[in-house]
Amino acid sequence: MKKITFFVAFFSSLYFINNVNAQTTINFDSDGFVTNDDYGSTIYTSGNIRITYTNDTGNYFEHATAGDGGSSGLYVAHFDPNESLTIETINGAEIDFQSFFYDGFTTAFMNKIEGFKNAGSVGTKTTGFVDGTNTLSETFFEDVDKVVITSTLGFFSIFDTFVFGATVPASTAPTVTTTAASSIAETSASLAGNVTS
Repeated sequence: MKKITFFVAFFSSLYFINNVNAQTTINFDSDGFVTNDDYGSTIYTSGNIRITYTNDTGNYFEHATAGDGGSSGLYVAHFDPNESLTIETINGAEIDFQSFFYDGFTTAFMNKIEGFKNAGSVGTKTTGFVDGTNTLSETFFEDVDKVVITSTLGFFSIFDTFVFGATVPASTAPTVTTTAASSIAETSASLAGNVTS
């Protein structure tokens, strides 16, 4: 029995270690942003992450010093009603959306952050927004492929330092599918069998 317990614990730990990936942070420090320059697009892409600005007027602007800690940031400043910022994986893989930096000039204009997985909503946050780092502690943000940040009045804001982690799949302990005693002694026994995960 001790050997079976050891094997189950050992293979479970290997499964967990092999499925945890490193944290990813997207900031704009190396993009050479110039304050108030037109970014030239409503889409920013970094690796497998696409950040899309939906509005009635135009592109992102760049800002060189209004981001997290005085760094560069995406400047969404058209102030159109019902604007949104969509953060999604390009290949549809799930991510753990952990936090982002936000600075709404004069007041915070975020009204809602909604998480999606496989085109279905998994949860909505409508309160607790701050100028600064917004930590997404709700568990439904831990396994999403898209997040939409909405402003009914319109953004006049800086976004920066998006932090993502890999989702950790629910761990399933391996099971012993067959067992047979291969040798039995007075104070011990050896078992043979198949372990599957």
